[in-house]
Amino acid sequence: MPVSRLFTSIRLHVFLACMLGAIFFVGCSHSVALRDDHWQNDIPPAAILLKKESRSLVERKEYSAAIVKLEESLKIHSNYYAATYNLALAYALRGFDPDNLSRNDSDRAKEFFEKALDIAKRNGLQDAELHYAMSWFAFFQVVFWPPTPYERGTWHTQYMNIEAMLKEALRINSYHAPALVLLGTVSELRGDLEQALIYYGQASDLHDEKGKEQFLRLKEINELIKNK
Repeated sequence: MPVSRLFTSIRLHVFLACMLGAIFFVGCSHSVALRDDHWQNDIPPAAILLKKESRSLVERKEYSAAIVKLEESLKIHSNYYAATYNLALAYALRGFDPDNLSRNDSDRAKEFFEKALDIAKRNGLQDAELHYAMSWFAFFQVVFWPPTPYERGTWHTQYMNIEAMLKEALRINSYHAPALVLLGTVSELRGDLEQALIYYGQASDLHDEKGKEQFLRLKEINELIKNK
């Protein structure tokens, strides 16, 4: 490769890395919420207590201890929605630790998110946060374990799946600003800047600070492109 083309390529990759970093860290930095107990009224008190004890452990990032509590809770009531959801989230958060990435924890998180979805469907539970959390989880899987350059179709399929989950979250709760921000992020990474701006704008209209930040950033980029 000629030296001039090599340097052009390097500058392009540095630019893309910086751009994707800005998109990613703002677009995906919304916290994912733990679930409470209003979903089911047949949960034994002992299971509820263990689930409550796990909450403070997750908030202190003591994920391993939280996982033990939640697994004990599920031994008492195997179809406990909030405990199943929170266990999926605890595994995901532990597995996505940048200093100690764990594909095994990620696989366990996926298993329990799918179980939580199954419990929700069987019990008629409509929880926008579940679909948002599953899309957040799927997005981080793409980030930490991306497909190879020879699997471009996989990228497209994964982004489409993430968008479908986010749209389901918004069907349940049209005011779910974090879902709108992540939809904007996915649209932007797919190259659809116009649609991304719409999603960021909708989040900004809901007084979401991250949505506003992304909207203003992308609007400025679009204006620079138009004026070039």
